[in-house]
Amino acid sequence: MINVEMAVVPEKTTKVVPDPVIARKLVQSGYTIIDIKPKKHFPRETAFVFQVVDGFIEQLNKLIEEKRSQ
Repeated sequence: MINVEMAVVPEKTTKVVPDPVIARKLVQSGYTIIDIKPKKHFPRETAFVFQVVDGFIEQLNKLIEEKRSQ
């Protein structure tokens, strides 16, 4: 049995962004693409891998909301 209080959950250090428009806006905001790879379900298309740093998730969520509201 694992003691929940003692378990350490590692934080994700990378995030895959499959949308090229959002990826471009993240780059324009100063975030760096660290890798590219094929999309899981559409291997002829590209997904972008970003390093998760301070403020990245907040900016990503903001861009996703902006895109949804259009």
